[in-house]
Amino acid sequence: MNNKLVSHAQRGNVSATVIICVALLVAYVLTWILFLGEGHPKMVLKGGAEKGVHIQAHVIAVDLVKDSISMTLVPDVASPALASGRKLTADVDVEIDTGISVLSHKFKKGDAPIPWVASIPIQDGDLTEYPVDNYTGAFSIKAGLNGGAKSPAYIDIDKIVHGFRFSAAGEPASDNSELEVEFRLARAPSVVFLSVMAMLSMTVVVLSALNVAWQVATKERKLEFGMIIWSAALLFVIPSVRSGMPGSPPPGSMIDAGLFFWLHVLTVIALVTLVAKWSRDGK
Repeated sequence: MNNKLVSHAQRGNVSATVIICVALLVAYVLTWILFLGEGHPKMVLKGGAEKGVHIQAHVIAVDLVKDSISMTLVPDVASPALASGRKLTADVDVEIDTGISVLSHKFKKGDAPIPWVASIPIQDGDLTEYPVDNYTGAFSIKAGLNGGAKSPAYIDIDKIVHGFRFSAAGEPASDNSELEVEFRLARAPSVVFLSVMAMLSMTVVVLSALNVAWQVATKERKLEFGMIIWSAALLFVIPSVRSGMPGSPPPGSMIDAGLFFWLHVLTVIALVTLVAKWSRDGK
Protein backbone atom coordinates (compact mmCIF):
# COMPACT_ATOMS: atom_id res chain seq x y z
CA MET A 1 0.00 0.00 0.00
CA ASN A 2 2.78 2.39 0.95
CA ASN A 3 4.64 1.53 -2.26
CA LYS A 4 1.54 2.39 -4.31
CA LEU A 5 1.22 5.76 -2.55
CA VAL A 6 4.89 6.53 -3.14
CA SER A 7 4.59 5.53 -6.79
CA HIS A 8 1.50 7.70 -7.22
CA ALA A 9 3.26 10.67 -5.61
CA GLN A 10 6.27 10.18 -7.86
CA ARG A 11 4.07 10.14 -10.96
CA GLY A 12 2.39 13.31 -9.73
CA ASN A 13 5.78 15.01 -9.27
CA VAL A 14 6.88 13.96 -12.76
CA SER A 15 3.65 15.26 -14.29
CA ALA A 16 3.99 18.58 -12.49
CA THR A 17 7.59 18.89 -13.66
CA VAL A 18 6.61 18.19 -17.27
CA ILE A 19 3.78 20.74 -17.13
CA ILE A 20 6.10 23.41 -15.71
CA CYS A 21 8.76 22.70 -18.34
CA VAL A 22 6.22 22.85 -21.17
CA ALA A 23 4.78 26.11 -19.81
CA LEU A 24 8.25 27.67 -19.62
CA LEU A 25 9.06 26.48 -23.15
CA VAL A 26 5.82 27.96 -24.51
CA ALA A 27 6.52 31.26 -22.73
CA TYR A 28 10.05 31.30 -24.17
CA VAL A 29 8.83 30.64 -27.72
CA LEU A 30 6.07 33.26 -27.45
CA THR A 31 8.59 35.83 -26.26
CA TRP A 32 10.71 35.22 -29.36
CA ILE A 33 7.65 35.40 -31.61
CA LEU A 34 6.74 38.76 -30.10
CA PHE A 35 10.29 40.02 -30.56
CA LEU A 36 10.64 38.89 -34.17
CA GLY A 37 7.29 40.42 -35.10
CA GLU A 38 8.29 43.91 -33.96
CA GLY A 39 9.66 46.76 -36.03
CA HIS A 40 7.29 46.36 -38.97
CA PRO A 41 4.38 48.83 -38.93
CA LYS A 42 1.02 48.23 -40.53
CA MET A 43 0.27 50.83 -43.21
CA VAL A 44 -3.05 50.79 -45.08
CA LEU A 45 -3.64 53.06 -48.08
CA LYS A 46 -7.09 53.65 -49.57
CA GLY A 47 -8.54 55.39 -52.57
CA GLY A 48 -5.89 54.97 -55.25
CA ALA A 49 -2.99 56.69 -53.48
CA GLU A 50 -0.64 54.27 -55.26
CA LYS A 51 -0.80 56.60 -58.27
CA GLY A 52 1.17 59.28 -56.43
CA VAL A 53 4.90 59.78 -55.98
CA HIS A 54 6.30 56.82 -54.02
CA ILE A 55 7.85 57.85 -50.71
CA GLN A 56 9.48 55.48 -48.23
CA ALA A 57 9.28 56.41 -44.55
CA HIS A 58 10.79 55.01 -41.37
CA VAL A 59 9.83 56.00 -37.80
CA ILE A 60 13.29 56.43 -36.28
CA ALA A 61 12.45 58.00 -32.90
CA VAL A 62 9.57 58.45 -30.50
CA ASP A 63 9.74 61.27 -27.93
CA LEU A 64 6.78 60.92 -25.57
CA VAL A 65 7.97 63.81 -23.41
CA LYS A 66 7.77 66.23 -26.36
CA ASP A 67 4.82 64.33 -27.87
CA SER A 68 6.39 63.78 -31.27
CA ILE A 69 7.74 61.12 -33.59
CA SER A 70 10.63 61.55 -36.01
CA MET A 71 10.35 60.07 -39.48
CA THR A 72 12.79 59.79 -42.33
CA LEU A 73 11.30 60.22 -45.80
CA VAL A 74 12.99 59.51 -49.10
CA PRO A 75 11.75 58.94 -52.68
CA ASP A 76 11.61 55.27 -53.60
CA VAL A 77 14.68 54.83 -55.80
CA ALA A 78 13.37 51.41 -56.84
CA SER A 79 10.54 53.13 -58.73
CA PRO A 80 11.38 53.51 -62.47
CA ALA A 81 9.27 56.68 -62.56
CA LEU A 82 11.57 58.39 -60.06
CA ALA A 83 15.08 57.01 -60.37
CA SER A 84 17.59 55.18 -62.48
CA GLY A 85 20.69 53.58 -61.01
CA ARG A 86 19.47 54.77 -57.59
CA LYS A 87 19.70 58.41 -58.71
CA LEU A 88 16.67 60.62 -59.20
CA THR A 89 15.58 61.38 -62.74
CA ALA A 90 13.45 64.37 -61.61
CA ASP A 91 13.21 66.89 -58.80
CA VAL A 92 10.90 65.56 -56.10
CA ASP A 93 9.09 68.07 -53.89
CA VAL A 94 7.53 66.72 -50.67
CA GLU A 95 5.27 68.70 -48.35
CA ILE A 96 3.89 67.62 -44.97
CA ASP A 97 1.15 69.44 -43.06
CA THR A 98 1.39 68.43 -39.39
CA GLY A 99 -1.57 70.52 -38.29
CA ILE A 100 0.84 72.85 -36.50
CA SER A 101 3.25 73.71 -39.29
CA VAL A 102 3.94 72.90 -42.94
CA LEU A 103 7.23 71.14 -43.67
CA SER A 104 8.69 70.94 -47.16
CA HIS A 105 11.77 69.46 -48.78
CA LYS A 106 13.20 69.15 -52.31
CA PHE A 107 15.12 66.09 -53.48
CA LYS A 108 17.19 67.19 -56.46
CA LYS A 109 17.44 65.49 -59.81
CA GLY A 110 20.64 63.51 -60.38
CA ASP A 111 21.27 62.95 -56.68
CA ALA A 112 21.18 59.74 -54.69
CA PRO A 113 18.57 61.02 -52.23
CA ILE A 114 19.49 61.44 -48.59
CA PRO A 115 16.60 60.74 -46.18
CA TRP A 116 14.83 63.84 -44.89
CA VAL A 117 13.96 63.87 -41.17
CA ALA A 118 10.57 65.34 -40.27
CA SER A 119 9.06 65.72 -36.79
CA ILE A 120 5.37 64.81 -36.54
CA PRO A 121 3.41 65.80 -33.40
CA ILE A 122 1.43 63.29 -31.36
CA GLN A 123 -2.04 64.65 -30.77
CA ASP A 124 -3.46 62.40 -28.07
CA GLY A 125 -2.11 60.01 -25.44
CA ASP A 126 -0.98 59.90 -21.81
CA LEU A 127 2.50 58.71 -20.82
CA THR A 128 1.41 58.10 -17.21
CA GLU A 129 -0.74 55.17 -18.40
CA TYR A 130 2.41 53.11 -19.02
CA PRO A 131 2.67 50.26 -20.05
CA VAL A 132 -0.77 50.33 -21.72
CA ASP A 133 -0.42 53.90 -23.00
CA ASN A 134 -1.70 54.54 -26.52
CA TYR A 135 -1.16 57.55 -28.79
CA THR A 136 -2.75 58.92 -31.92
CA GLY A 137 -1.83 61.58 -34.43
CA ALA A 138 -2.43 62.72 -37.98
CA PHE A 139 -0.67 64.51 -40.82
CA SER A 140 -1.13 65.03 -44.53
CA ILE A 141 1.47 64.57 -47.23
CA LYS A 142 1.72 65.44 -50.91
CA ALA A 143 4.46 65.34 -53.52
CA GLY A 144 5.17 66.54 -57.03
CA LEU A 145 7.81 66.32 -59.75
CA ASN A 146 9.94 69.09 -61.27
CA GLY A 147 8.07 71.88 -59.50
CA GLY A 148 4.70 70.79 -60.89
CA ALA A 149 1.41 70.49 -59.06
CA LYS A 150 1.50 68.26 -56.00
CA SER A 151 -0.86 65.35 -55.41
CA PRO A 152 -1.34 62.70 -52.70
CA ALA A 153 1.92 60.86 -52.13
CA TYR A 154 2.13 57.11 -51.95
CA ILE A 155 3.82 56.67 -48.58
CA ASP A 156 5.15 53.33 -47.37
CA ILE A 157 6.00 53.25 -43.66
CA ASP A 158 7.87 49.98 -43.25
CA LYS A 159 10.06 50.36 -40.13
CA ILE A 160 9.51 51.56 -36.57
CA VAL A 161 12.03 52.13 -33.79
CA HIS A 162 12.15 49.11 -31.51
CA GLY A 163 9.90 49.08 -28.45
CA PHE A 164 6.74 50.39 -30.13
CA ARG A 165 3.85 49.21 -32.27
CA PHE A 166 2.82 51.52 -35.10
CA SER A 167 -0.15 51.39 -37.44
CA ALA A 168 -1.40 53.96 -39.92
CA ALA A 169 -4.10 54.45 -42.53
CA GLY A 170 -3.99 56.96 -45.38
CA GLU A 171 -6.67 58.19 -47.76
CA PRO A 172 -6.68 61.03 -50.31
CA ALA A 173 -8.49 64.21 -49.25
CA SER A 174 -11.89 64.91 -50.75
CA ASP A 175 -10.35 67.35 -53.25
CA ASN A 176 -7.53 64.85 -54.03
CA SER A 177 -4.91 67.44 -53.09
CA GLU A 178 -3.06 65.43 -50.42
CA LEU A 179 -2.94 62.13 -48.58
CA GLU A 180 -4.43 62.31 -45.08
CA VAL A 181 -2.72 59.90 -42.71
CA GLU A 182 -3.87 58.88 -39.24
CA PHE A 183 -1.55 56.84 -37.04
CA ARG A 184 -1.65 54.96 -33.76
CA LEU A 185 1.28 54.25 -31.47
CA ALA A 186 1.55 51.85 -28.53
CA ARG A 187 4.14 49.87 -26.58
CA ALA A 188 5.42 46.76 -28.30
CA PRO A 189 4.10 43.45 -26.91
CA SER A 190 7.59 42.52 -25.69
CA VAL A 191 7.80 45.76 -23.67
CA VAL A 192 4.39 45.13 -22.11
CA PHE A 193 5.40 41.53 -21.36
CA LEU A 194 8.68 42.54 -19.68
CA SER A 195 6.95 45.27 -17.67
CA VAL A 196 4.24 42.93 -16.43
CA MET A 197 6.83 40.29 -15.55
CA ALA A 198 8.86 42.84 -13.57
CA MET A 199 5.78 43.97 -11.66
CA LEU A 200 4.66 40.40 -10.94
CA SER A 201 8.15 39.40 -9.82
CA MET A 202 8.42 42.28 -7.36
CA THR A 203 4.93 41.58 -6.06
CA VAL A 204 5.82 37.94 -5.35
CA VAL A 205 9.06 38.91 -3.60
CA VAL A 206 7.39 41.55 -1.40
CA LEU A 207 4.52 39.23 -0.50
CA SER A 208 7.10 36.59 0.41
CA ALA A 209 8.81 39.03 2.77
CA LEU A 210 5.44 39.94 4.27
CA ASN A 211 4.63 36.25 4.75
CA VAL A 212 7.96 35.68 6.52
CA ALA A 213 7.26 38.58 8.87
CA TRP A 214 3.77 37.26 9.58
CA GLN A 215 5.10 33.77 10.30
CA VAL A 216 7.69 35.16 12.70
CA ALA A 217 5.18 37.41 14.48
CA THR A 218 2.27 34.97 14.84
CA LYS A 219 3.64 31.44 14.42
CA GLU A 220 6.67 31.79 16.68
CA ARG A 221 9.03 31.03 13.83
CA LYS A 222 12.70 31.61 14.61
CA LEU A 223 13.80 35.13 13.74
CA GLU A 224 17.09 35.45 11.96
CA PHE A 225 18.79 38.80 11.49
CA GLY A 226 19.18 38.10 7.75
CA MET A 227 15.39 38.44 7.42
CA ILE A 228 15.66 42.06 8.54
CA ILE A 229 18.50 42.73 6.09
CA TRP A 230 16.48 41.13 3.26
CA SER A 231 13.41 43.27 3.97
CA ALA A 232 15.50 46.42 4.26
CA ALA A 233 17.24 45.67 0.97
CA LEU A 234 13.87 45.49 -0.80
CA LEU A 235 13.38 49.19 -0.07
CA PHE A 236 16.30 49.83 -2.43
CA VAL A 237 15.49 47.08 -4.91
CA ILE A 238 11.93 48.25 -5.61
CA PRO A 239 12.94 51.73 -6.90
CA SER A 240 15.72 50.13 -8.99
CA VAL A 241 13.30 47.74 -10.67
CA ARG A 242 10.82 50.56 -11.13
CA SER A 243 13.39 52.84 -12.78
CA GLY A 244 14.79 50.04 -14.94
CA MET A 245 11.51 49.18 -16.60
CA PRO A 246 11.51 49.45 -20.44
CA GLY A 247 10.75 53.01 -21.49
CA SER A 248 11.44 54.49 -18.03
CA PRO A 249 7.93 55.74 -17.20
CA PRO A 250 7.86 59.08 -15.32
CA PRO A 251 7.26 59.23 -11.55
CA GLY A 252 3.59 59.32 -10.67
CA SER A 253 2.54 56.96 -13.44
CA MET A 254 -0.35 54.53 -13.16
CA ILE A 255 1.99 51.73 -12.10
CA ASP A 256 3.07 53.78 -9.07
CA ALA A 257 -0.46 54.42 -7.82
CA GLY A 258 -1.55 50.88 -8.64
CA LEU A 259 1.45 48.85 -7.47
CA PHE A 260 4.84 50.26 -6.52
CA PHE A 261 3.55 52.60 -3.79
CA TRP A 262 1.82 49.66 -2.12
CA LEU A 263 4.87 47.43 -2.49
CA HIS A 264 6.82 50.04 -0.53
CA VAL A 265 4.15 50.13 2.16
CA LEU A 266 4.02 46.34 2.49
CA THR A 267 7.82 46.11 2.65
CA VAL A 268 7.94 48.71 5.43
CA ILE A 269 5.25 46.79 7.33
CA ALA A 270 7.26 43.58 7.01
CA LEU A 271 10.47 45.33 8.12
CA VAL A 272 8.85 47.03 11.11
CA THR A 273 7.23 43.75 12.17
CA LEU A 274 10.55 41.92 12.10
CA VAL A 275 12.39 44.71 13.93
CA ALA A 276 9.67 44.86 16.58
CA LYS A 277 9.87 41.10 17.12
CA TRP A 278 13.66 41.26 17.30
CA SER A 279 13.42 44.08 19.84
CA ARG A 280 10.95 42.15 22.04
CA ASP A 281 13.06 39.01 21.94
CA GLY A 282 16.09 41.03 22.99
CA LYS A 283 14.28 42.34 26.05
